[in-house]
Amino acid sequence: MNLRPPGYEPGELPGCSTPRRSRHDSSALSPVTVALVVGFLAIAGSSALVGVRSLELWRTSREFFRALGRTTDALAVSLERLSSFAPPDLDRLATATGRLEASRERLGVLTGALGRVRGQWAGLLGVYPKK
Repeated sequence: MNLRPPGYEPGELPGCSTPRRSRHDSSALSPVTVALVVGFLAIAGSSALVGVRSLELWRTSREFFRALGRTTDALAVSLERLSSFAPPDLDRLATATGRLEASRERLGVLTGALGRVRGQWAGLLGVYPKK
């Protein structure tokens, strides 16, 4: 027979008189559960944002490459038109360049002479009395 006294009330089983709560009996969310839920929501939100940004990048790059193709085609047409022109006559170009250099030398001589004349006129006007 059991020599231990029953609980506080007659006929009560031992260990049943005082209600006890353990951590696992609580209906409140544990900090680990909250952290897991917050982590899952953060990962899901980040994944959604990455998906949206990736879609925008794909659409933008598709439009860019389409525009690049159109521009390349237009450039090819322009180059084709330019290549249809006659190549420059190099002898005529060399002759014209020589004449241009001679004209530039003559301009330098005339500019120097004009500067000397101005200097002489300034000296003459400095001596000549003004009204």
